[in-house]
Amino acid sequence: MIEYRIVSEDNGITFREGRSIQVLSPNFLTYGGWMDHAVFQVSTNHRPEAGQANGRSAEAGGDLTGSSPAADATWRGAMVGTVATGARAILQGDAELVYSLEDSQLDATFSNIENRDNNNRPHSVETIRFTDVPVDAGGTYEDRQSADDYIQGFFAGPNQAETVGVFEKENIVGAFGARKQ
Repeated sequence: MIEYRIVSEDNGITFREGRSIQVLSPNFLTYGGWMDHAVFQVSTNHRPEAGQANGRSAEAGGDLTGSSPAADATWRGAMVGTVATGARAILQGDAELVYSLEDSQLDATFSNIENRDNNNRPHSVETIRFTDVPVDAGGTYEDRQSADDYIQGFFAGPNQAETVGVFEKENIVGAFGARKQ
């Protein structure tokens, strides 16, 4: 069983942290954001005796819009993440996604990435970018360069009000959510 608590609220995103309260898996942690039409989170299972997390994942879900935007648009919100290898670190930063109708592509920038487990100090990777990510007519997008360099997501809610997705790049497994500006 996981016990959740609200950690903060920022720009219409409610951030929650969930920790396992079971004896068999006491070190499971999930951290993410809840919006009106979508959610996003990262999860880790940390083994202190090994000094590192042995399971990491990123998830995003919600009410798929089912269409791509009909005009240029920008979404702003947040990203959450954890390191892909090594000791667990819960990360949080800003997310900005910019869509171009002309070429049906978007650019995603995750910036100001901080380590929540280290007094919100800047993480060694402070910015991650994905450019020219193709968006399909159904309102989903994906760009996969390799197994550890990808982004995928979708638009959620009426008129693509929100967007959420997952990514991995530069040793960060992450998820993001943003609202249309």
